[in-house]
Amino acid sequence: MGGQSSKETETPQSASERVTASSRLEPFMNKLKDDCQSVTEENFKNTFPSDGHPLAGRIYRKLVQSSNHNDFFENVKKLFLEILHIESLADKIKFYLSLYESQDGKREEKDIEEFVETGFILSLSILNINHNISEADRNTMKSVAAGIMMSNDDNYLQTTCPRLVTDIHRWLATQITRPGMSESVDCVDGLSETAGQLLNMASWWLFTSSLPPLYTSVQSASNSLEIRYSFFTTLYNSSEHGQSINRFQHHVLAYRGPTLTLIAFNDHVVAVALDTEWRESTDRIGGVNCACIVLTSKYEIIEEGTGMVNFNIRSRNIPKGISVGRNSRNPVISIEHGMEEVTYKMEKFTLKRIEVWGCGGEAAKTDQMKQKERELKDSERNLKVKRPGRWDDNPDRYILQMGGVKINHAESYK
Repeated sequence: MGGQSSKETETPQSASERVTASSRLEPFMNKLKDDCQSVTEENFKNTFPSDGHPLAGRIYRKLVQSSNHNDFFENVKKLFLEILHIESLADKIKFYLSLYESQDGKREEKDIEEFVETGFILSLSILNINHNISEADRNTMKSVAAGIMMSNDDNYLQTTCPRLVTDIHRWLATQITRPGMSESVDCVDGLSETAGQLLNMASWWLFTSSLPPLYTSVQSASNSLEIRYSFFTTLYNSSEHGQSINRFQHHVLAYRGPTLTLIAFNDHVVAVALDTEWRESTDRIGGVNCACIVLTSKYEIIEEGTGMVNFNIRSRNIPKGISVGRNSRNPVISIEHGMEEVTYKMEKFTLKRIEVWGCGGEAAKTDQMKQKERELKDSERNLKVKRPGRWDDNPDRYILQMGGVKINHAESYK
């Protein structure tokens, strides 16, 4: 049988790949043997950087559970060779989730929350970002754990936040093939928590996974091939700038880059990813990379596609305010012109807060400021209206005349 023979022998190519992977593991295996002369979970975890101790503990427990009484180090090498040969995203999701499941495949909420937090921590480690996890971060991560628990299969992770798993795999593969790579690396600080801020580091991380790179990465000026992740820039915060359509318009328009708008009401936070600039119009705006995302209860992309956003403050032919959704007659979410109420899935709520974050990097923000300066100068120039040189042509003369004032002094003595 074809399948049976393939199990018995390896092709020359697969054998070569395995030898290469095995040689890449040698430095780590030597380090492991030095650090684990007494084989315990604690010693095994200490072979890895501290950020990865929770993951290493899970791997150790899997090794103990599946032990076939062979040499411990041989079992480690066999498992890590298998890990290095995982290629498809579906297989990676299946393997890493299995570390957080019971032996009969059941998932407990606390274990899945640990899985999500591990993905978050290791992603920041890869990006060399320092960050202390906040309560807001934990609440955001719980919404992802809820999505995993609610899904009947692993398609949720594959379609919603695949980076959670790919970064875990990337971090582990780096550690077992290049031990010590994460030591003595300069790190940058993550987003700082501020009062009234809806965006937190965990939600930023999820956006980097769920949205196209145009929202979360910029080309490095020094090397066009180098991609680096950028934090978002505050354009509008209703808590600081005032909750009105005019203030929204003032702070958001003329920013020619993608944006994320966070809308808070009741117990919900909904994000609107707009891949084009905001524009006041009766036409719907937004390209193929637009999305509407729920960040609370269950992290989920609920709608995406072109023409999702409308921002109208003038025309009486369509509702004034902001609406989001591809069905203009039944939008997913809409904010009325007074910015006091929000309608979400046909139910009205009080709008608590709205924030708009620029995702176009420093250049887009600088260009917006320059554009506003030009508009201000044009406005000041238009206010300086020159009076007509002749009194007979002055509009004030006609206004006085209509009010019954004699403007020709010669006539008053007749």
